[in-house]
Amino acid sequence: MASLAGGGGPEASGDRLQDWEEVNELLEAVADALLQLGAFASQLLEICKRVEADSFVEACMQLREVCKECGQQDRLIIAGKGNVGKSTIGNALLGGGKFWPTSSSCMTARICEAHYDASASGIAVSKDMVHKSATSQPKEFEEFLEQPLQVPNPSSLLKPGVILVDLPGLNQEKKYIDRLNEYLKSHPSSSVVLVYVLDVNDKICNSDHQFFVKLMSSPWTELSQKLLLVVNKCDIEVARNPLDSEEETPN
Repeated sequence: MASLAGGGGPEASGDRLQDWEEVNELLEAVADALLQLGAFASQLLEICKRVEADSFVEACMQLREVCKECGQQDRLIIAGKGNVGKSTIGNALLGGGKFWPTSSSCMTARICEAHYDASASGIAVSKDMVHKSATSQPKEFEEFLEQPLQVPNPSSLLKPGVILVDLPGLNQEKKYIDRLNEYLKSHPSSSVVLVYVLDVNDKICNSDHQFFVKLMSSPWTELSQKLLLVVNKCDIEVARNPLDSEEETPN
């Protein structure tokens, strides 16, 4: 540090300024790392409070689950029934454009994940990557359900390590719900923000009711108290039958 405070001409003064800028950058990086470490420690403490074990072996098994949970990436998940604009909202969150394909009819037929990659082009994903018909393409449809589509994207939204998840319409195929149940079990609610999309021009239907009920009895129970509702298509007017009821009769 003595060299930074020493004398010298304009050239030496410029060197000292550059040195201080490098020191400041280093200190900012250290401060950022400490903040992340503090957040990790808080998360770890909260999870460890839930560990209850009667034996060392049981404790080890639970601690493995703790390590697995702490290693999870944060997920911003967009859910809702078909054709309410989930993919459109996802595209808006990613910075605009048409990264996920959209259509006037239901398009997404698999769980789609966008993760951060600064070098990614961010070009639009083709429709063939997200949609297969359960009736005319049953084999491809089953393969779609087994593995989420994972695509890199350079959006700043994802830079902190967030994964943006676009779900299929929950009222389209029963197998979507079965696959969602498996997805719920794979990712702890502590690393999830759940956005549920409604179409302002549609009725609240049974698939909406069923999702909320299932959420309250799933591993993501606490998310039912933190659910973010997005009412979409407020700028689109649709002719209504005045005799229509506001809600579908619950089954």
